[in-house]
Amino acid sequence: MLSQREFATLLKLTMGRLWDEQLAIPQPQAISIGELSDLPSQTFAHLVICGLIDGELPAYRPDDGLLPDDDRRLLDSKLARSLFPQSQHELDAEPLKLAVALAHVSSAQLFWTQSDEEGRPVARSLFVDEVIQAASLPEPSPLHVRTMPSSHHLADLWQNVQRTASLLPSLASLDRSRASRIVALTHIEEQRSRFFSVATTEAQSEHSHPFVGRILDESVIGVLQPRLPGSPQHPLSASVLEDFARCPFRFFARRVLGLKPLGEGGEELDPLASGRLHHAVLETFFKDRVANRRLPLRADADDRRALDDAVDTVLTDFTQQEHIGHPELLKVRVIRLRSELWRLIEHESKEPPDPDCQPALFEWQFGPLAIAAAHGDEGRMALHIHGIIDRVDLGTGKAVVLDYKAGRRERYQHYLNHELLKTSFQLPLYVAALRADPTLNADRPLHHVTARYYSLRQGRVTRSLDDATMTTLDRETRLQHPDENVAEVAYRLWRRLRDGDFAIAPQTCEGCGLESVCRIGAVTPDSEEDSDESSSASQSAHSTKSTQSSPPSQLSPTRDFIDGDNR
Repeated sequence: MLSQREFATLLKLTMGRLWDEQLAIPQPQAISIGELSDLPSQTFAHLVICGLIDGELPAYRPDDGLLPDDDRRLLDSKLARSLFPQSQHELDAEPLKLAVALAHVSSAQLFWTQSDEEGRPVARSLFVDEVIQAASLPEPSPLHVRTMPSSHHLADLWQNVQRTASLLPSLASLDRSRASRIVALTHIEEQRSRFFSVATTEAQSEHSHPFVGRILDESVIGVLQPRLPGSPQHPLSASVLEDFARCPFRFFARRVLGLKPLGEGGEELDPLASGRLHHAVLETFFKDRVANRRLPLRADADDRRALDDAVDTVLTDFTQQEHIGHPELLKVRVIRLRSELWRLIEHESKEPPDPDCQPALFEWQFGPLAIAAAHGDEGRMALHIHGIIDRVDLGTGKAVVLDYKAGRRERYQHYLNHELLKTSFQLPLYVAALRADPTLNADRPLHHVTARYYSLRQGRVTRSLDDATMTTLDRETRLQHPDENVAEVAYRLWRRLRDGDFAIAPQTCEGCGLESVCRIGAVTPDSEEDSDESSSASQSAHSTKSTQSSPPSQLSPTRDFIDGDNR
């Protein structure tokens, strides 16, 4: 594609040759073609100026990024001479060039278009307004030029290629690269359409391809292998597995490529830091209660004092290590923290998660727990799981796993009812790890291990996860119930991860902010976000309705980032 200046130069040379060939007595200056600045200082009968479009004539000349006009003027003043041309001078000279050209002609015709080749409107040059004003001319009427019908406009023909395939060969002769690009994009979109039309996750996995996130190149997968979690050196956490289950493509972008939501760094405490603050205070509080033999909780003055001491102790280091925002807003947040945790203590003193168990382990680390294939993958590397369990209450031969959550209890009850072994793996894996830990089963074997989510906001727990078949690592049970056992489902999911299957998951899309990259056509959020304040009537309504659709936020982080649970 030739620029305007290059086309003018070519036309000038061509016309010069034609003139020399046709006239016996050459008159090379009879017709002159070029830029305004190229016109010789002599009188012409006619002047025709074309392309008077805003931004083209006069052309926009941006300031030099390496040596801007301000620096050039400073250098000229220091050197006491004008050595460096300035963009502003060139812009200021453009109207003078037009004035000089108009002063040397008997008549002038100025032309500009009202739309570009794609039919989009364009603005005329400011030169036209200046000429009209200086010459006191009326506003010119549009010159109607007969053009192709709109249905036959070149831009419309390209738009109709997908509906009328016979147009493509003809248009390809005009622009072969554009035609090739359209054919390739059409092929890609046909593959994507087939993928999104499949209803189930299993079928979508069979139809996945690179244009929805599936990596098929074995050499690329080999390069990625060291960065993928699940090995003994780089074990996989339960929350990371859940992130992959919800959307493999989001997992790939965030966990493998390292793309993270930008932290706002505003005046308020961010959700991640708030979650860490809750966890640290509860850990300090319960360790104090264990050390002073003050369990079970009584919600008396001594418990209140211990809570206040725990908050003060944690805040001493917390304010030095975390982004706390505005100190006054933090004070308000701490008042709310004390209120929420005291409500939890009061409720637990009346209704403990399990009356036969008492808090014993806090921020308990396990793993790496090796989960090998039950059948068919003998000799391949086992999946290695690790994690931190917020709290474990122990009793005689039994234990209760408690996983702290920042949201409302109803949301996590929905996970237990509908999302287990689909996108929810934390509680089953925690129970499996506890049952398999030899240090806890040495003296007093655990015959019964259950798990609950603990809503810190409400101070209440969900119903109990009590399913021995789901949480056992026994090989025979895994073979008999492959789809109901967390070890078997987690291992299969991890094999997909290791094989490069990072395809988009439309069914569980939460609006993570990557929609412009994955270009998902439609999303179905799983539940509405919980508000901080709800009336008793709305709580009652929420308990009867597990989910409610709402448009996903383009900026919302993943759910585990919201909860501050990234372990």
